[in-house]
Amino acid sequence: MGYLPQLPYIKGIFASLEGRNSLVVQREAGRLPWLLVGLLITCIAAGVLVYHTRRDLLGLPVPPIHHPPVHTNQPVQNTEEQELESIYEDIDTSHPYAEAIEWVKEEQVFPELDGDVFGPELPLQRNRFLQIVVDRTAEVDPTTVTQRSGHLDVSPDEWVVPYVRYGRLYNILPEETLFRPTAAITVAEAQEMLQAAYQLDAIDTSSLANPQVAASELLTRQDAAQLLWIIEN
Repeated sequence: MGYLPQLPYIKGIFASLEGRNSLVVQREAGRLPWLLVGLLITCIAAGVLVYHTRRDLLGLPVPPIHHPPVHTNQPVQNTEEQELESIYEDIDTSHPYAEAIEWVKEEQVFPELDGDVFGPELPLQRNRFLQIVVDRTAEVDPTTVTQRSGHLDVSPDEWVVPYVRYGRLYNILPEETLFRPTAAITVAEAQEMLQAAYQLDAIDTSSLANPQVAASELLTRQDAAQLLWIIEN
């Protein structure tokens, strides 16, 4: 029983601890309102964040995302240039006859062209060029012309016969015994047809990429497109 005298000392220790605990409790109790305020602010912020970023979780419609415009130093092409880029696979906006070739395509001036390739350097046959000129200038339906043209190298059952007859009747074609329908037409021959069909004294060729082209040179598709565009525009 030697431990009994020590009880007052132990009781003092417990009393001291209880006093300290009471101070701790009081101090922590004073912090409690601020902790609750902080928790409330955190919950509100989290709710706002979810509302604006994860509306799908709440079953709300998600607004579209608007991205700011991107500015570059490159010039913006206009609508006309963008359309010119897709005229034909072998024609782009850098071509000197781009505007004329676009017009030719829209007007369907070259009836034999139904693909994606224009073939600017390809020569035109005499029968095809006559067809183009007559289709653009005819005053009557060529199929109604029955007068024979007198060309010995054109069979009556050929598709070009109505055009040859019309061309001879209206002096688009000269008086010759041979028409040479599948031969490539020269620049000089094309100019004669155009002047007769459009009733022109001369044709302005100054806007051609090569205005000094020889009259004996073969007429290419690009030159034909440019000449027709010059005349009709």
